[in-house]
This record gives sequence, structure tokens and C-alpha cells, in this order.
Amino acid sequence: MISDSTVTDFSEFIQVACDNCGSNQSKILFTGPDRLCGLPGTFTLVQCCECGWIRQNPRPSDRDIWKYYPKDYVAFVSAVDDEKRLWNRLDRQYGLIKRRKSIERFVSHGRILEIGCGTGVFLAEMRRCGWSTIGLEPNAYASEYARTKLGLDVFCTTLEQFELPYESFDVVYLSNVLEHLARPAQAIRRIRHTLKKGGLLVMSIPNLESLDRKLFGESWIGWELPRHLYLFPRQSLENLFKQLDMQIITRDCPAGSHYAFLLSLQLYLQDRTNLSRCTIRKSIEVLRQLPIRLCASPVFWLLDKLQLSAILTYYVRKN
Repeated sequence: MISDSTVTDFSEFIQVACDNCGSNQSKILFTGPDRLCGLPGTFTLVQCCECGWIRQNPRPSDRDIWKYYPKDYVAFVSAVDDEKRLWNRLDRQYGLIKRRKSIERFVSHGRILEIGCGTGVFLAEMRRCGWSTIGLEPNAYASEYARTKLGLDVFCTTLEQFELPYESFDVVYLSNVLEHLARPAQAIRRIRHTLKKGGLLVMSIPNLESLDRKLFGESWIGWELPRHLYLFPRQSLENLFKQLDMQIITRDCPAGSHYAFLLSLQLYLQDRTNLSRCTIRKSIEVLRQLPIRLCASPVFWLLDKLQLSAILTYYVRKN
């Protein structure tokens, strides 16, 4: 990870009202550091007293938030073909196929926009199977990688800065992105604008009702201060969909449970032990190996079915 000595001036913080209901009334949940990347600062999560949405307040300014996304951030993964081990290539390819097929249950083909597409590996899978693809990724390194390495049509910009054409996409996809946005309610409204009638929003978010959250407390990866600016109680988020005349087709926990659990365990061990970060990371890598994953798979399968895994995915149709 990037070291504190390479970072300067994280001092600009701003007070923000709830993006969902506009209220300034809130209660403090807890304060904490950047556990994942170890960058400097202490950050505060509050819960809106009106609608229940959780937000970081105060939070880094729109200008400064990008300093908390180092080049080796976990979401900026390399192309599948760059994996040295055959098993890792097969494992990652299987995950991408599984995500694609989860969308094709409802929309078999068409034009897809991925918001926060990172290095573009999922869009590359969609394009491989005949989809027309466009990506938005504000990180300069990740978006350049998607364009030059994978040859994708990816714009280095935020959703707010990009002019979304009216009713142009069959699918809009966000994988663990909404919680990173400064104005997530506004983002959902804009996404509805760009979806075709009957189009599909597919969106994965941290699951506040997950067992991981209860087990790991403030060390849960779903909080991920300071990059996660909002988190969403299930009922209040679903109320927003209803207000926008968007129909929830289903919600599930299709992938990533084991990986997210191990990230939370890593942060928990950092908080509760004197082991070095390097030692903890090496230990977690052992737990990611196939034999252990296979042994643990029945437990995570059950958590997925009960919708108690760390990540919850919504499939929402525009009426």
C-alpha cells in the first residue's frame, strides 16, 4: 500500500446534508481511520435522523477524495490474461462469467454502461459476448489501463460530469460503486434518465444486514472509511426506487462473499493484534486458497441464500 510519507494535505473536509432527504439532523455512529490503505486521517460516520441513510460527515472534499485511491487500490485489478497462475485465471474468468449471466437472465443483449468500471475487466467480458459497452472511471490510472490494455471505450470522468443521453442504455451496472458517490440519490435519478424503458439497473452495495457487519463491527470492510461516503438501509433505499417508479425484480448475493469476509478479517486482525500488516496479509492469502474456499463454501452459500452476505445486489427495472 501507499505510505503516509507520499501523501500531503488531507485537510479539506466539508459538511454535507443527507443526499436522500436533505436533512442535516443526524447521530454519530463512530469515528475511525483508513483501515484498508492506511492513509492519514480520522473519519466520522453519521446516520440521518429522517431517512436512516448513513453518510460520512464531515467528509473529504470532492477535490481531495481522490487522494484516497492509490494505484494499488483493491478495485484496480489487472486483466485476467495477466494472471501468472492458470488457476487464478480460471477462477477470475468464472467470476466474470457468473456476473454476466446474472444480468443476461433479464436482458440477453444490448448496450451497457458501467459506472466506476475500474480497469474494465467486466466490460471486456461483456464485449466478448457481443454487448456494446461504455465505461466511466474517474481514476486516471484505471481508465487509461482500460483503454490501452483492453481497448475499451472508457471515459476518465465522474457520473456527475458526464452528459448521460436520454434512454440510451439497456443496462446500467454499478459494482460496489454507489457507496463511493457523493450524491448517490441524485445518481440513481440520473441513471433512470439514461435507461431505456424496461431497462435494467444492476447495483451491488455493502449489505448493512450482513453477518459480517455483526461479527466485525467497526472493522467491517463495508464501512471502508474514507472511500465509502454513504451506506444504505434496505427499506429506505427501496422506498427511493418506488418513488422513481422503478421495480425491484430481485435482490441477491451472487458473488464475493468469501473475499469480502477475508478483507474484514484482515482489518479486524489489524485492529485487535500486534501482528504486522505484512504478516496478516500473508495469512489471509493462505485462507484464499482453493481447498479452504471449498471447505467454507457451504457456509457462504447459505449466507448468500439468506441474503446475509457482505454484498447485496439489486436488479431494478425502469417502468
